[in-house]
Amino acid sequence: MRSFRLILWPVALLATWACTPRAPKTPDWVASAPGGTVLAISGQASWIIQNREFQTAISRFPYVEQTLDLFLKKARISPAQETGRVTFYLLEMPRIPVQAKENPPVRDASKSGEKAVDLQAQFQSFLIQLGGFKEPQALASAVADSFPEEGKLRLGDREYPLHVVLDVNKIHIRTLIDAKGRIWIGDSEALDTLASRGFLPSRHMICLASEWIDGKAPAQGFLQPQPFMKELAGKLPSQMASELPVGVEGLAWSITPGSGPRPLHQMELVLSGSREGINQVTPWLQRLVGAVTALQSAPSQPPEILKEPNRVGLRARFTPEQIASVMSKLNQPIPFFGTTRTPASP
Repeated sequence: MRSFRLILWPVALLATWACTPRAPKTPDWVASAPGGTVLAISGQASWIIQNREFQTAISRFPYVEQTLDLFLKKARISPAQETGRVTFYLLEMPRIPVQAKENPPVRDASKSGEKAVDLQAQFQSFLIQLGGFKEPQALASAVADSFPEEGKLRLGDREYPLHVVLDVNKIHIRTLIDAKGRIWIGDSEALDTLASRGFLPSRHMICLASEWIDGKAPAQGFLQPQPFMKELAGKLPSQMASELPVGVEGLAWSITPGSGPRPLHQMELVLSGSREGINQVTPWLQRLVGAVTALQSAPSQPPEILKEPNRVGLRARFTPEQIASVMSKLNQPIPFFGTTRTPASP
């Protein structure tokens, strides 16, 4: 019986969404992503900051976790009471060695005698955005009261005050609030990168893919595969490196956690790119889902696929173990939903 179900997966995967697709809308954290961003992770502030797996993942990057924690405390932000999102943008491939196994504890170069340039290069690749908070004016006042003003930065046709968060060695962490109330935190050079690049073009392949994910999902992310394929050649999982077509230019995903002792989490995964790339990646997506669903008995509702010439999307309900398998095959760095702890439903 089990083998019969697996034989039917390709047929089920040819189905479209059970309901009419939602009106296209790019989530704001995607629309405001700095141009050229290679990877981004976004989550509801009410739980992402306290998520153990997330904290473990960002601890490999010096000062990122410490900076966010310092900012939240000094600006008097209580994540548990907030409705906004925290988003981490990786602006370029970090100039750090790829670890085949678990990463060793991060050491402060100023204390170990190592060159501090590695620390600086890592942090300059990141920007943090806090957006959609329920009281932006109160938050802006808290920022102005908690962090001294130092200089300005031009974004588009306006200049915005910069506020000092932290200075460590050659790292100068600053924050600003843009015209839509988004808070940006990062090294001064990372903020300069934001100013010079602006936001992603509205019809960028990342934006196209993100239109099909759930903009209200607690956990979301996107990836530009090609920079990873180029920079990490020979170090990616063999399945992804050998099968993901060159024509795939964008990948977006969202996860909404289920509840109960054996929860099923809703996942949406969308790939965008050239017509040829999408035609080639559809069978890859089918094989991926087939391999993941083979981990356990098939869920009550089969996965669904929606396909257009320049994008293909998957919607499915998975167990925590299956979610972890999908994320690992996509080389995503953060297993939001591990097998030891399940977030509450939003």
